[in-house]
Amino acid sequence: MSQNQEASFSAGIFDVDGTLLDSNWVWVEMNHLYLDRYLPGVPYSAINPDDIFHMTLYEAAVFLKEKFPLPYTTDEIMAQIVALADDFYENKVLCKPGIPQYLQQLTDRGCKLCVVTASERQHVEAALARCGILQHFSFILPCTEFGSGKESPAIFLEAAARLAAKPEQVMVFEDAPHAAKTASQAGFQVTGIYDSFAPLPPEEMAALCTRYIRSFEELL
Repeated sequence: MSQNQEASFSAGIFDVDGTLLDSNWVWVEMNHLYLDRYLPGVPYSAINPDDIFHMTLYEAAVFLKEKFPLPYTTDEIMAQIVALADDFYENKVLCKPGIPQYLQQLTDRGCKLCVVTASERQHVEAALARCGILQHFSFILPCTEFGSGKESPAIFLEAAARLAAKPEQVMVFEDAPHAAKTASQAGFQVTGIYDSFAPLPPEEMAALCTRYIRSFEELL
């Protein structure tokens, strides 16, 4: 990637799971842990990870409530998932290769950065702080707090407004096809990130994006 191409945006919006962090595996483990604890005897295959990878926490709780005869409210299911996820984000997940160096590179350029995520704020802050990259972001905007997921451009537009940038001045970094498509259609530039858990083949994801990379090390 040339310096001219890198200089073509003045602000960046970063996804977390599968983009900043190598953490999509967490949700495979979470499915298993949840079933073991709250639905013993139900086979792991009862939940397809692809169904809930990029859902907000609320959407995942609604999905589980509708799919299984759980004796819990949606809010209780959300709290159960959060409790299970705490240890993963606080102690186990790691950055994608090249992330610390690339974020420093953008910060040195004066690029304004933020996070837009379907994950919970407490998990994101804990993981990014432990990985030593939290300081690069002006703010974190979780879908659950905003009240809308990435199927709508509203959350991306809100993030751009807070960054005081127009969509065409902003690069959105995403591994999720639905989010890449939403951002692109709203006028944002999009860098697609390869992740082994991505639901689309790389060539199909690349077609949705301004550019596509397999690792942030390509941008250093």
